[in-house]
Amino acid sequence: MKRSERLEKALKVIEELKELSSEVPIIVEGKRDRDALRKLGIDGKIYTISMPIEELSERVAVTGAREAIILTDYDRTGRTLAGKLKRLLMNEGIRPNFTIRRKLKHLVGFEFVEELPSLLLELVNE
Repeated sequence: MKRSERLEKALKVIEELKELSSEVPIIVEGKRDRDALRKLGIDGKIYTISMPIEELSERVAVTGAREAIILTDYDRTGRTLAGKLKRLLMNEGIRPNFTIRRKLKHLVGFEFVEELPSLLLELVNE
């Protein structure tokens, strides 16, 4: 896929995330991940894993959310957290959404969420 196509598709995914985030909470690993999403214009509710994930999944459930977007890193820790979150959220009746995470990985090739703004900028400048 050409660079321009990848950039166009990646920007569409970011727009999709912006739209979804108005109603669907996003879960990331830390403050830098949250800050990176804010730089991309994501204004919705973003939870960081700054507490035990069991507590976090309960906190998301209390909001009445039926779905949550999981945007953990693609390193070993992030993959492990994603799997645990999936199980815990499903136990709370919340559908875990990995679609955005997969699309961005495919288009931008990120390993760490905090890299997304700079990786998108690289695509713009290539």
